[in-house]
Amino acid sequence: MSSLDRRALLGTITHLALPVVLGNLAQTLMGLVDTLMVGRLGAAELAAVAVATLLFSALSSSIKALDVGVQSFTARRV
Repeated sequence: MSSLDRRALLGTITHLALPVVLGNLAQTLMGLVDTLMVGRLGAAELAAVAVATLLFSALSSSIKALDVGVQSFTARRV
């Protein structure tokens, strides 16, 4: 692979990955802001947010695993 091809490939990968990276960063910052806001209310409220975040993360991870599996099977069939 020539140097020019590698640059084009790197540019394409960066172009595709940047929105994902920014979305993950925004989600992390939103969680931090939620924690800071609820932390002012009290310990019980902050604990409730922690439990809800744990449940949401578990559900989200399960759905993401299913999504990756479907994409893998689809890519093999195409």
